[in-house]
This record gives sequence, structure tokens and C-alpha cells, in this order.
Amino acid sequence: TDLAAHSLRHRPGAVDQLVRDVLAGSGELAEVRDLLAAGPFTVVLGRGSVAEDPGSTVAAAAALLDAFDQTTFLPALRRANVHGALDAGLAPGMLPGRVALDEGRDWFEAAWGRVPDSRGHDAAGILAAAAAGEIDTLVLLGADPLADFPDADLAARGLAGARTVIAVDTFPNASVQGADIVLPAAGFAETDGTTTNLEGRLTPVNQKVTPPGTARPDWMIAAELAFRLGADLGVADLDEIWAEMSTLAPALEGVTLPELTKALDGIVVGRAEPADEPEPSPAGDEAAAEDEGDGVAEPVTVAPATVAFDPPAYEAPAVDAYSLRLVTRRKLYDLGTQVQQAPALAGLVASPGLWANPADLDRLGVGADDEVRVSSPKGSLTATVTPDATVPEGTIAMVAGVGEPSPSVLIDATSAVTEVRVETIS
Repeated sequence: TDLAAHSLRHRPGAVDQLVRDVLAGSGELAEVRDLLAAGPFTVVLGRGSVAEDPGSTVAAAAALLDAFDQTTFLPALRRANVHGALDAGLAPGMLPGRVALDEGRDWFEAAWGRVPDSRGHDAAGILAAAAAGEIDTLVLLGADPLADFPDADLAARGLAGARTVIAVDTFPNASVQGADIVLPAAGFAETDGTTTNLEGRLTPVNQKVTPPGTARPDWMIAAELAFRLGADLGVADLDEIWAEMSTLAPALEGVTLPELTKALDGIVVGRAEPADEPEPSPAGDEAAAEDEGDGVAEPVTVAPATVAFDPPAYEAPAVDAYSLRLVTRRKLYDLGTQVQQAPALAGLVASPGLWANPADLDRLGVGADDEVRVSSPKGSLTATVTPDATVPEGTIAMVAGVGEPSPSVLIDATSAVTEVRVETIS
């Protein structure tokens, strides 16, 4: 922030209100608004705290996009290849190629025969459904909810509530150890594929070594499970998978493996624009071939448009004058599975702690390095608090995934923010 022209702070769960104040503001806020209006500018968009709902951040992004035509975004995502997963349709209500489920239903059903009937759940929704006994089989695809999900209680209840848990992973972890079935997956450099970075740049990943034991690539495990369940995904190797992706997924249309291999810097995958005179696709050909009736059905020949940004309504929760709002940060080196399996990295994990603004500690009668009890409607923990003037007033900060005390016992995944009370321990 030392190099920033302006530095503005906001309460957890209220960045959207700050943006609205900037757009309508005076004084320094008006200066920020005028600076943005001079554009163009790029918004680095991320999730600064897992102790709050991302709705406020999404609403803030929507307000900026609506106010300034030249706004662009660079997602600051914590995990690698999230964009690749999204392009493959691995998100609620999405199909491959950045297509929404309802808009792409006809197109993909023409090729596949069927697609999901409903939008489905996100991670929190899946765990909640499992905890309620609504999920028979829960598949963990490289996921360790017990260690990584912000709401520890919901993660534990979700895994306990699912009747069968199948873990597909490269190394053992807390969630894998509690699974009913474990299927070893090939890891980095053990399989071919692609990866997509934060700007949407697609590059190939080449296999360098043979996977150990019975470990296999994720796609092969998925195809085998489908076959055992009486379905044939119709793919036998990565070439066939990519051929289908580049044909059916609008955002990847025309990106062939030969082109990708030749592009030393990869290919930036952008918004697919429909051709002036679209040619019939394999999906449309199949639909036409299956139409043996009276000619009422027509082949689907034009790919659906990629998804449009349509943020849900968000209302910031009222401020509780008697509580502090929890900010939970992530660190590059934590107790995650991959880091802990790398001897050169495992020792770089940050120390857990609790930090608060000195003004808040004075108001609460808490001294430096006092042991305190921090409580939320979800749970409580004890920790030594450290004064830190960089922590905004009204908030208290912790780090996730670095050991005890862990903020995950305080967080409720269904709440917009995490309000906590702090008291000294006699």
C-alpha cells in the first residue's frame, strides 16, 4: 500500500458499500472515483477472507463494471488451474466452455443425451446436504474438507453424514483417512493434460514420469467409474477428450492440440463469438441423425453463448457494536497436503496467531500478549492476542490452515460475516 495513490479500508462483508461510497463520494473518495473514471484499469479480484461470504466482493465488482465501461478483472485465485476446472464445467449450474446449464442444455443434450436436471450445490451446499443425509455417495476429488473447508463443524458433519465417501487423491490426508474407498490418482508430471492460468492462458502439461503403483489420471478414474455404473463416457484417451472439448465447449472452440503444442506461450482463451454462418456441428449432426420422426425436431447447430455476469443481490449485515468481525487470511505455505509432502516446503508454514488493533484492545481492556477467549455463535477458542496497528479497527485477524488455534471452529459457512466476542481469561 506504500506505493498506492489511495488506500481505503472497509469492514469485512462491506467492500460493496465502500465502492458505492466511492462512486457517490466527496473528498478523497471523489479523487478515487475520478482516478478510476480516467481508466482503463484492472481490478485484482480475490477473496481476502474466508470468514465472510464472497457476495460483498461480487457486488463490488458488479458496481465497478456498471460504472466504468473499461473495467477489466484479474482473478487472484489461491489454487492453480481453477480457470481450467471452470472451463470444464466443474461449478454449480455450469457446462463446459463457460456455458450456463439452462442456456446450454439443448446443445449438450444433442451430443450427450442428457445433462443435469438442476443447478446442484457448491462446496458448502454439498457438505450441508451430506450432513442432512441427502447424499448417498460423496466423491472427494483432490479435496480435504476436514483440513481446508473454512467451517470445520460443517465439514466434519458432512463427511460423517454421507453413507459412502470415495477419495481420489495423490497423498493421504485427514479426509482420505476417513474415506470408505480410496482411489490413488496420478499427480504432477505423472500425466498429460492442460493447465489454465489466471488470465485464461491455456498451456499443455506433459507427463515426465510413470505414476507409482496403481495410480491413474483423474479422467481415467472417472471413465472407469462411469463404466462400472453402466455408462460409457465414449473417451479412451486425452486426444478424444480434447477433441470433444474443442468441438462442444464454446470458449474452447477451435483450440486444437496441435495448435496448443506449437504455441510456446500458450493460447489465451477468450469469449467465443458465433460465426457469421455457423456450420453444422457434430452435436447438430447427431441430433439430426436421431430425428426419424415427422420432422418437428430440428438439429442444434449454433453453440450457446458463454455465460453473462449476473450477480445476485447482496445486503451487508448490520454492524454489531459489541463484536469484532473476523478476518481469516490464507498463506502460501500451510498445512495443505501438497506442501506437507514436500520436505523443502513443509518447514515454511507460518505460525498461527491472533491479531487485533490496539484501539480495540484498549476498549476491551485487553493487554498486549494477554490470553483471551474468542467466541462466535459457532464455537470458541483461546489464544494469545498480539496488537497490530495494520489490522483495521473493528476487526480481528487469524490465519487459516496453519494449525491450532484454528479459526475454522468460529466460522459458519452460512453467515455473511463472522462476528466474534473477545474476553480475557483470568
